[in-house]
Amino acid sequence: MGDTNQTSIAVVAESTFGVTPTNGMTFTRFTGESLAFNIENTQSEEIRADRNVQDIIRTNASVSGDLNFELSYGTYDTLLEGLMMSTYSTNVLKNGSTLKSFSLEKKFELGSTDKFHVFKGCRIGSMGLNISAGEIVTGSFTVLGKNMTVSTSAVDSSIDATTTAQPFNAVNNVTQILEGGSGISESVMSLSLTIDNNLRAQNEIGNLGATGIGLGQFSVTGSMSAYFSSGTLYEKFVNGTDSALSITLNDGSNSYTFLLPKIEYTTGTVTAGSTNSDVMSDLEFIAKYDTSEACTLKITRA
Repeated sequence: MGDTNQTSIAVVAESTFGVTPTNGMTFTRFTGESLAFNIENTQSEEIRADRNVQDIIRTNASVSGDLNFELSYGTYDTLLEGLMMSTYSTNVLKNGSTLKSFSLEKKFELGSTDKFHVFKGCRIGSMGLNISAGEIVTGSFTVLGKNMTVSTSAVDSSIDATTTAQPFNAVNNVTQILEGGSGISESVMSLSLTIDNNLRAQNEIGNLGATGIGLGQFSVTGSMSAYFSSGTLYEKFVNGTDSALSITLNDGSNSYTFLLPKIEYTTGTVTAGSTNSDVMSDLEFIAKYDTSEACTLKITRA
């Protein structure tokens, strides 16, 4: 009988889309997952005099699902490169258009015979990142892939160990939030980012499942809930003023800085929700391409 506490996932970058390398895999850390092999079936519409179904035909196959995590330094750099469709250069990662794919191997320890599900041709469709007061920084990668195989042995006989850094938390590790290039004017209760590649499966006649996964528009959206005090953030929404947002996470040894060099607040509310509560400023924003940084999102590691 399978046990979630005896399940592991390893990741490796593919040189050829849909082809799993036999070495170079690394275990990854996760809090939950929903990686699945999906089959679409089409039932024959032929009419039989005995009222029975004539046939069921497989017409499509795909891989999809989420990989949930608590963000820690160095653990997801390879997947972040897949998300950004780019590569770190001098510890700086900017969104690009270089196609990257991965194989993910899920191992179920079942005693005498373990099972390995290998998800191939996987691209990182999106990532959500959530920072809330008093909580661990969490997130989720969404995966879209080509196919899956099942085996009783691992693809890589010597999988590299994962990282050991403590997950970032919003109590001690959010060391700086800059808005418009300066310290944010209001105290933030929660902040979230959604980074989306808007992927699409590319299907061809003669193949079961996608022969490719195409890139769409790179989009970054987010939301922020802050205690209403100066009114500066809300007034930027009212006036349609472009701004910038930078969040630095530091675990005492290493750090990430997520920079959105140009954002626009698209919705905003200031509400007194009930008695004995705080007035909150709730804002949503969209990131835009910035010519000076030549990107929409820049991640710096240190």
